[in-house]
Amino acid sequence: ACAGDSVLFDGVNIPAGQSADFTYPNAQGCDSILTVSVLASPTDTTEVELGTCLGDSVLYAGAYLQAGDVQTFNLFNQIGCDSMVTATVVELPHSVQIVDAVACENSFFEFQGQMIFPGQQVIFTNINQDGCLDTTIVAVAPLPVDSTAATLQACPGETVFYNGVPLSAGSQQYFTWTNQFGCDSVVWVNVLASPTVSFDLAAQEICWNDTAGTIEVQNIQGTSAPYAYSLDGQNWQPGTVFDSLPGGSYTVLLQDANDCIFENNVQIPVVPPMIVEVQDETIVCGDSLRLEPSVFSTTPVTWQWESGGATQPFLVVGSPGVYGFSVANDCEAIDKAVNVTLDNGESASPIYLPNAFSPNNDGINDCFRGYINPKVELLEYRLKIFDRWGGQMFETTDVDGCWDGRQKGKLMDPAVFVWYMTYRAQNCDGQIIEVFKEGGVTLMR
Repeated sequence: ACAGDSVLFDGVNIPAGQSADFTYPNAQGCDSILTVSVLASPTDTTEVELGTCLGDSVLYAGAYLQAGDVQTFNLFNQIGCDSMVTATVVELPHSVQIVDAVACENSFFEFQGQMIFPGQQVIFTNINQDGCLDTTIVAVAPLPVDSTAATLQACPGETVFYNGVPLSAGSQQYFTWTNQFGCDSVVWVNVLASPTVSFDLAAQEICWNDTAGTIEVQNIQGTSAPYAYSLDGQNWQPGTVFDSLPGGSYTVLLQDANDCIFENNVQIPVVPPMIVEVQDETIVCGDSLRLEPSVFSTTPVTWQWESGGATQPFLVVGSPGVYGFSVANDCEAIDKAVNVTLDNGESASPIYLPNAFSPNNDGINDCFRGYINPKVELLEYRLKIFDRWGGQMFETTDVDGCWDGRQKGKLMDPAVFVWYMTYRAQNCDGQIIEVFKEGGVTLMR
């Protein structure tokens, strides 16, 4: 029984902690003594620890207890005795986490699937294993995005490179890189065109065999002085005149203060070489010959013949020989000679014989004879005439000897006769020649 209580047994109250004897007859009718002891149950004293979340309460034995409360309750145990229970309420664990994040100004920070932009603060709550709320505060600070400008300069018509990318003069382009924070770094590149420079070139005509040509840079139009000048791109000079140049095509380079190079082309005109063409000639004794060599010159020329000092572009000669001359222009003088030889051909024979005659006493070609060139000195002469059967009709050693078409006083019938002629003569050039000729002559009536 509980302390202070009693147990009723067979009409007798037995207090807790005491005992009583009871006598009863047994089965045989004898006395049987029954001792009943009542045990005293002690009062329970227990402690209970309860938990609750911060700001919340827990219900125990009909009372709401908050974290930190300690309270004793008088209860009954399982046998109905007093039970002293001390309830202590502890605070269940929970967390408050602060996340300091960063993001580029044009981007965001992602937390638990949610985008948080720079400058924003978002609170996230979750129920933990103890049923309390865990709190996470995410604050996103902005990281800077760089934006800069770069100005470059390029020569007209050329390109410059920015980070390996060619950019032409006058163009603009954006480049996006990554800065030290991992954010965009935008560079705006502007390529300025350097001022244009124009200029003229002047050159004077020179002789083909001269190296005194000059080129002068004139009429420079530009704002980027000082200037330097070159013909090969390697040797530069401050002066505007190039001298001691042969004729031909040149490219003059001008470099300004911006290291830009401009070019212009010029031709140093050249008086071409004079061409003198001569051709050897032949002359027939007794004739005159006009020697007139061909001269090709772009400038006026002067003549000087060795024979007689003539200064005209031609010379008339009457005998064979070597006729030298000199022709000159402003650039050169050329000495040439014309070789004139005697024409010893058939047409130039010193003795001419006709191929027909008519002995009819009309006073025209009445006899057959040879005619000598008066410029030739005849040393020996022989003419023979035969009929077609080989009979000799006529023979003479006198160049003036003439066959009248008769044989033994008889006029021959019309026919073709054969003649043979030999002679030795001294030409107009003093040369002695020996000639044999044959031919035919027709006797006509």
